[in-house]
Amino acid sequence: MRPARVWRSPAPSVLALFCIAWGVPGRLALGCVFVLAGLAMPYAVRWAGRSRAAPSGADTVLA
Repeated sequence: MRPARVWRSPAPSVLALFCIAWGVPGRLALGCVFVLAGLAMPYAVRWAGRSRAAPSGADTVLA
């Protein structure tokens, strides 16, 4: 079983825990998680671009 499938089940509960049970601090914590994930995206995209082999005969340039 892939990890993405495992997190489909508890994800709504975690969101409810953060947003409803913890109130404003939970919303701020969840917002920080999303901000950190957004800040990590450019690095993840660059890593993915470097780690993939270009198809033979392709003249593509990754910026």
